[in-house]
Amino acid sequence: MRLEENAGPKLMFVLTAAFGELFNAMYMVMGCGFRTAFAMREPWYSLNCGGLPGNSYRFEDLAGLLAAIDQENPDLVCLFSGYLYSADRIVDFEELDRLVKYLNGRGTKTVTSDPFLGLISRLPPLDLESPLGQIVGLPIRLIGEATFGSRFTYFVRTRFILKDLPHVYIVDPDERGIKALPFYNPNIRSYVSDSAATQQATAASVPPQPYWLFVLGASDYFPQIKRDGADYFHALLARKLLDAMQEGRRATLIAPAPCIAALAKDPLLKECSFVDNCGYDQFMAILLGAEYAFYWNVFSASVLTRLLNRLPTFFFAVGHIADENQQIFEKGMSRYYQGAQLTYLHPADRLTDALLSGFAKAQEAQLFEPFFNGVQHLPTPQTLVRNLLAER
Repeated sequence: MRLEENAGPKLMFVLTAAFGELFNAMYMVMGCGFRTAFAMREPWYSLNCGGLPGNSYRFEDLAGLLAAIDQENPDLVCLFSGYLYSADRIVDFEELDRLVKYLNGRGTKTVTSDPFLGLISRLPPLDLESPLGQIVGLPIRLIGEATFGSRFTYFVRTRFILKDLPHVYIVDPDERGIKALPFYNPNIRSYVSDSAATQQATAASVPPQPYWLFVLGASDYFPQIKRDGADYFHALLARKLLDAMQEGRRATLIAPAPCIAALAKDPLLKECSFVDNCGYDQFMAILLGAEYAFYWNVFSASVLTRLLNRLPTFFFAVGHIADENQQIFEKGMSRYYQGAQLTYLHPADRLTDALLSGFAKAQEAQLFEPFFNGVQHLPTPQTLVRNLLAER
């Protein structure tokens, strides 16, 4: 392990295209005294290069990524998440394999995050490209697709490459087929961004007035307009924003650009605040400043911030994971929300302050405290990193 005098270890995060992985990376380092660096593709680099601690690198291919790693010479490389790289076209399977072997060859400790809560560790560590894998792969594939769906082959190939890396989690995945390293960062509680630039950007997006925040990710927006029709969903969402304004609050929507473009044309919504692209700091400032936050996905990464800061949070739907893989959804509900009760709202019901304030009062006992009790016993990031780097 190489450390500068009187300096903490250096962590370098290689980020995929999902905002949740950037959030998880920042949750891991927040207030922990680590030196950090980040490697990203566009558009994440342009959105975040000025707001993240440490150096930020934009890379176009594997060669560029390896050059950034060599320049930083980190103590720990965090693949957030290696399981998503090929799907998000960060690197392909062969390049992911080369990356892991390169880091191992240079003696750099490496971990990956795992959005699937260890379930993929139950799959056989089989190289489907090898002659043996091709022989035995067909019956395994047929069985696996029945359980894991059409992405089974993708899961198996990624599992084979990442199987020997420690896996980090923000909750305990309760899986034994991997080296699982869950952690809890107490610094997220009462987190406040102190960046002047962030405050200015936030003020430009959300004027100083009590506001309700609606957070809609692309993975939940596009399936819903495909299922229900764009006009129907946009009308339903417009009604929610109007409800907020009728209650004397500014309505703020963070959503994909096509959604915002459709709603911004409505003259009744001209007083709404619309945000389609923003960096981590701005997003966090908007998120923490909202009186109420509404989601369409119970596993949106930023929900963690709301829950651990005991800020009222509501859900219109469980999210896309329930449609894509019921096994992963059930595992997520079990491990994330152990005994906690989420507050679901019917999309067609009118939002009123009287209704929401009543629900909000119940969330302390039903949601915040049970969720906190489920994670507070986990090791801190400092403990996790210290133990990792001490291993030979």
